[in-house]
Amino acid sequence: MANRKGKSGNYRIENEKSYNATMKKIDALMKKGEANLADKEAEDLRVLALAAQVYEKNIYTIPAPKTL
Repeated sequence: MANRKGKSGNYRIENEKSYNATMKKIDALMKKGEANLADKEAEDLRVLALAAQVYEKNIYTIPAPKTL
């Protein structure tokens, strides 16, 4: 399974396919607009966004700038 529960109970993304599916879910929820989200949807959006952020930080690292 691509998404697993981490220690905190939040979902963890483990591969690119799962990341892309997560981003589609995030996009669909954001298109509804914050005011139109049910409480469960808002919580789902939060959990999905945090999982995507963790995945991106681990996969898409940005090297530190080199000083002169």
